[in-house]
Amino acid sequence: MHFFRFDWSEVEDDRAFVSSRYFIGDIFERKSITNHEHYTQHGRIAELLRYRLWTSYFLPQIVRQAESIVLRDDFAGFCVRRVARMA
Repeated sequence: MHFFRFDWSEVEDDRAFVSSRYFIGDIFERKSITNHEHYTQHGRIAELLRYRLWTSYFLPQIVRQAESIVLRDDFAGFCVRRVARMA
């Protein structure tokens, strides 16, 4: 789940679409979103969708999963062997 920051000029087409469908006749005011607003909404959306935000608590589990994938999938080793044969 990502919450990207963007400038209104980057999403003008999207803003126009939403405005024309849902806010007909309303005047759009471009306002900056504070860090507090950004992270509050980020947390609430994550909670609503039952996502857990990243914490170092998950690092050991991620490392174990990555190690398991490396052991199971030898694609990187295959590539190295293939390139070595070509040299």
